[in-house]
Amino acid sequence: MDTVMLAWMLGNLDLVHQGVSHWATIGPDLWHLSTDGLVLAQNTDADLVAQAQQAWKTFIETGQVWAFLIGLIIGYAFRTFTTYG
Repeated sequence: MDTVMLAWMLGNLDLVHQGVSHWATIGPDLWHLSTDGLVLAQNTDADLVAQAQQAWKTFIETGQVWAFLIGLIIGYAFRTFTTYG
């Protein structure tokens, strides 16, 4: 991490603890933050369908689907037994 960025973060943490808004103290470091965000945004994997398929496969393989279904049944039963009317 850049030492200027670290100093900026620590300075803003100190100001927040003192009750001063940190947005009023951004100054020239705003450009530094926005360029880091742009570089980060360019390095993402945009294959959302493959990510969703992998997440579903992991959800099934790890047995989390059974925990989800059992939780739904127990939650519905709990709601049924604890409501009046």
